[in-house]
Amino acid sequence: MVLQGNINQKMQLVEQYLETRANQENVKWELSNQYLVDHFEMGCRDFFGVKLNEMCFPIYDVNEPSPGFLNNFIYWFLITNVNNHSK
Repeated sequence: MVLQGNINQKMQLVEQYLETRANQENVKWELSNQYLVDHFEMGCRDFFGVKLNEMCFPIYDVNEPSPGFLNNFIYWFLITNVNNHSK
């Protein structure tokens, strides 16, 4: 499947979520966006318990620090990016 748009941009949500979750769990995060993109392009759809669909969108996290953590982050990320792009 070919993704529409820039996969590096699409992976920013996943990267920022994983970094935020790592901070919440007091775990050091050192992986780059490119690392995630490369593995996604090789077929990986599970990053540290975060399940991605074929469009690079996180659909589930088996390791959420608390219920709703992923959904709350997605909401925050989308609202923040909409506001940044509308200026």
